[in-house]
Amino acid sequence: MCKLVSLLLLVALSVAAGACTQQSLPRAAFTDDGDYLPPQSGPGLVARDRSPIPDVPLPIGFVAVPSRSEARIGASAREVRHVYQGRSNTAEVVNFYRQHLPRHGWSSQGRERDADGTTVMRYTKGPESLRVRIGERHSVVTTIVTLGPRN
Repeated sequence: MCKLVSLLLLVALSVAAGACTQQSLPRAAFTDDGDYLPPQSGPGLVARDRSPIPDVPLPIGFVAVPSRSEARIGASAREVRHVYQGRSNTAEVVNFYRQHLPRHGWSSQGRERDADGTTVMRYTKGPESLRVRIGERHSVVTTIVTLGPRN
């Protein structure tokens, strides 16, 4: 009886393993802090109604990674380094910031691509500078927003 149960279990596992290799199952994605990231619901990205930095929009579906973020707001200057993660791709996130930041008064100072494939976008507004660093790994995009005094 024990051998029969073992054999049935082995057959069931073999069938299940074969089914998994034939179908592409959606992967679960999590932030660096372990928070679940839901899949993107449609093409393109939409700005949230409210963002942690009021004049730097954040796409819906992206969440903050508190363990990698910090902010110091003084009387005359903001110094912010926020890390956000979401399920998307680099091109959509670059397009999102390219469209939305000018609407909030930011002027583009250029965009470059690092050797590791990360895109860095630079902006200025008044006495402040903004750098948006965008990298992708396994369908999770990490966006690092750094805001501080203009050099």
